[in-house]
Amino acid sequence: MKTTYRYAILFGLPGLVVAFIAAMATVALFAGIFWLFIYGDNPWPDWSDYFLGSVALIVFLSVWLLTIYAGFQHGCKQNTRSSSFMIQLIYSITATGIMALSVALFLIRGELRPKTLSEQCAKICLDQGYYGSSTPPNSSGKKTCSCFDETINDYIEIGELPEK
Repeated sequence: MKTTYRYAILFGLPGLVVAFIAAMATVALFAGIFWLFIYGDNPWPDWSDYFLGSVALIVFLSVWLLTIYAGFQHGCKQNTRSSSFMIQLIYSITATGIMALSVALFLIRGELRPKTLSEQCAKICLDQGYYGSSTPPNSSGKKTCSCFDETINDYIEIGELPEK
């Protein structure tokens, strides 16, 4: 295999993770702009889902192809040098692993931390088929949970929530 193609693959591996992060950050940016400045809490049009998905796909492919192209260009320069490809392959795999691990830890971080009382209350109410939940302010010292239906007139008191 030519050195140029090796470097294209070598740059493409961590480029996948970088492209994923860039795509998610761009979608978050556009969704934030839509929410803060255009639609707010009002219903969003159907096309906004397609738009955000298209933005994610375009950014992902663009960033990934740019990293592959950068690797190809770097490989063209390396044709004249005699450097160890295996050492650079290990660097690439290590960089990819570190980035993938950081993304995975960021995504599962929310599942590992203890749930707040309001999160516990919301889960209990949703599991019982209610549309909303409420807990008193933390400063009150009470640890109760109330569940509401769609009219907010009908509700139940769950009582004390366990401390987790």
